[in-house]
Amino acid sequence: MATLLDLELFSIFSPIFVFIIVFLFMYIILSMVPPMKDKKSLSLVIAFLMAMIFSVYPGMSEFVYELTPGIVIFIIIISFVLITLSAVGLSQKDLLGLFGEDNKGATWFFFIIALVIVGIAASAAFGEEMLSITDTSSNNASGEFQENIVETIFHPSVLGLIFFMLIAIFAMIFLTPPAKK
Repeated sequence: MATLLDLELFSIFSPIFVFIIVFLFMYIILSMVPPMKDKKSLSLVIAFLMAMIFSVYPGMSEFVYELTPGIVIFIIIISFVLITLSAVGLSQKDLLGLFGEDNKGATWFFFIIALVIVGIAASAAFGEEMLSITDTSSNNASGEFQENIVETIFHPSVLGLIFFMLIAIFAMIFLTPPAKK
C-alpha cells in the first residue's frame, strides 16, 4: 500500500547518498590537513576515490548507514549546547575558546564521544561478520552479537583493564608538568 511516507525509493538512491556524504567529509578533512591544504586537486581525487570505495563495497555502505544518524544527533546536541551557552551570555570568542589551545578538555570530550559513535557504528556494521570469523569455539550459546558484546565488556578482566587504563590516563594527566611555551 502506498503511503505518504513511503521511503522505499530511497533505497535505490542510497549509494548516491553514501557517495555524497563520504566525498564531502573526506574533502573537508583532507582540505584541513596541513600536507594536503595546498593540494586541492589531489584532495579532490582522494576524496572521490574514497567515496567510490565506500559506495561500492556493501560493508562500508552499511557502516555509513549506521554512522550517519549518530553523527547527526551528535551535531544537533552540540548545536543546542552552543546556542544555550550563547543565550546564557557567552560571547562568540568565549565559545571558540572552548576548543582553543588553553582548554583541551572540551576538544577531547567531543573527540571521545565521536570515537564511541564510530565504534558503535563499526560494531553494528561489521560485528556479525567479525564474530563469525573470530569465534572458533562451538560453545557460543547466545549467538546474538549484542549479547556477546555485553558479555565481553562486562567480563571482570575487561572491567579491570578499563579501570586500570582510566587510572593510568588520569595519572598521566595530573602528574605530568604542563608544556613550556
